[in-house]
Amino acid sequence: MNIELAIVAIARPLHILLGVVWIGFIAMMAWVLHPAADKAGEKGLAMLRTLYTHSILGQVLSIASIGTTVLGLLLWGIRADGMDLVAFGNTGDIVMAVGALAGVLAFGHSISAVGRYGRLFAQASQAYDAQAISENLQSLNQMKAKLFTNTNISAWISLVSVVCMSSARYLP
Repeated sequence: MNIELAIVAIARPLHILLGVVWIGFIAMMAWVLHPAADKAGEKGLAMLRTLYTHSILGQVLSIASIGTTVLGLLLWGIRADGMDLVAFGNTGDIVMAVGALAGVLAFGHSISAVGRYGRLFAQASQAYDAQAISENLQSLNQMKAKLFTNTNISAWISLVSVVCMSSARYLP
């Protein structure tokens, strides 16, 4: 068996699986969890504080986003001759390139902004839990707003990436 085909046979499903985990978590957080927490008021805020301070959410998102991106770049290197992808038409090549660019942008934004504000929200949560004063609550709400905004940005960029990458194969 050709080693290149073996790598693709392993890397492609793993890239897709990790991408589903990453994008699924981001979309669920942006479009389901965060709005529900807002509607639940103080109980929702308490749930978010627990999620961001006492779960492995950050680690799962980091592993999934890094794995998806590294495997995607590996697959591009194996399956492309410059911008010409194996088994794709010209339009498919362009759409896949847009999807790959959106994926790299989503990765950068997720790691830098969502990861950063997730950690700052967790720190603000711990400060508020230690001392429930108005200054700590104000800081917590500011970090929550930045986290929500940046999670939404990452979710939309990720959606563009997924739509482009999943449809490119079927274009001329």
